Amino acid sequence: MKIAIAFISPYSRDFDPAKAADKYTFSGGAVFGRQTNEAPVKCLLQQDPEIDEILCICTKKVMNKGDFEKSAYDYFQQSITEDYPNVTFIPIEFIGGSFEKEVIPVILDCIAPDDSIYLDTTGGPRDAVSQLILLAQVLQYQGTKLLRAVYSNYQQKSIEDVTDNYRIFDLITGLNEFRHYCSTTLLEKYYQDSELAPLIQSMKELAECILLCRTRTGLLEKRIGSFKSTLEQAKQTENVTLQVLLPIFERKFRFLKTVPDIVQWCLDNNMILQALTIYNDCIPEYFIHQSGFMDIPDGLLDRCGNKQPYMFALTDLNEGFFSLGKKPYTENDGWIDYNRIKLRWDMTFPGLQQVDYGVWLVHNLTTDTMEFISLRPLFQNGGNVNGFHVNIPRRQMQEFCLNYMYINLLRNQLNHDGGEMVGQKSRIWYMTTRRRREQLEDISIQYVKEVVADALRQIHECRKNTR
Repeated sequence: MKIAIAFISPYSRDFDPAKAADKYTFSGGAVFGRQTNEAPVKCLLQQDPEIDEILCICTKKVMNKGDFEKSAYDYFQQSITEDYPNVTFIPIEFIGGSFEKEVIPVILDCIAPDDSIYLDTTGGPRDAVSQLILLAQVLQYQGTKLLRAVYSNYQQKSIEDVTDNYRIFDLITGLNEFRHYCSTTLLEKYYQDSELAPLIQSMKELAECILLCRTRTGLLEKRIGSFKSTLEQAKQTENVTLQVLLPIFERKFRFLKTVPDIVQWCLDNNMILQALTIYNDCIPEYFIHQSGFMDIPDGLLDRCGNKQPYMFALTDLNEGFFSLGKKPYTENDGWIDYNRIKLRWDMTFPGLQQVDYGVWLVHNLTTDTMEFISLRPLFQNGGNVNGFHVNIPRRQMQEFCLNYMYINLLRNQLNHDGGEMVGQKSRIWYMTTRRRREQLEDISIQYVKEVVADALRQIHECRKNTR
């Protein structure tokens, strides 16, 4: 059903029902009217004859005859009915108290979510416009669509389309929805066919990439780049309101340049699983490839199989960085065999049967035990251990690895995939027992946010020490 809503005005002091009606023009035609609401409502009815009802918000003064034969409401109804006899009129009394209590509940009873509305914003008291804006927002929140809003310009005798003045609230709400919930639903609903369509599409692709954790190599960066490009293009609009709003929107999102930025944004908006997953899947590439914190052997990524390449390069226990803990090399003994490592493991972690080379490496990374003295060249210019070269201090590399291992455990725990694999058991024990991190069963949202935020800060500190 299509419904028009008008805030009916009382008679003006010089109103004369015998006087010839004024002619008002609009794009595509003209209408005549004496009383404030006549011309704009006739304009709406002329442009859309399928309007079924007119909801008339009426004050006591509008409903009283005063010095006239008819009340302003009766006169308005009669004038419209002469040209549109099939339209139904529903008066809604507003005695001047609370618009929210008196009018909005009644209108909500009259308008269903799948109805569409037109607004005449010309009449009513001084605050009628703000009240109609509130009403339009409430109706659209329940799903009702605003088709058009008009205003009767008495001085110029014209009917002006002011729909954009109402749609701008949809734009602001939609931008906030994207900012806080990574959703483009509202923007798509109202602006998909407008000049903002390319920007909305790029926002949607970025949002889906984040929400669905599509962490294929380089995809996040590609989506960020596309978003920034279309935002720059949208700023060329001739729409004055958009020219004001889009730079503000840009300032709020200009920081979205890297994967850590996306992770931080997820934290800020309580998208905890997305933050953990994107950190787990994408930070190794950022760490190795984009930031250059670590160099890896030539051709290593070609051997990753179906594993994520940079996760493989960092954590694989056969060829990745963590594999350096499998057979440490010393000048005197050469490569130490597994039995020596197992003995050292039992001494370091008594009672823990599973050997995890990643844990062994990270635990000893900053020590000068004989097995790990040989790792020093990793952190020296031109140094190389089995093709790896780390460009940050050993302590920072250890902190990064600890953070990464623990966030991996948190991600797996919250996705119901933690603790069964040998490596998982070993790392859970190590992180909770030796490193005193929270037991996975005891974590809270706030704790997870603090863990990831600390990991991001640590990466920021790594930037300062990159050689």
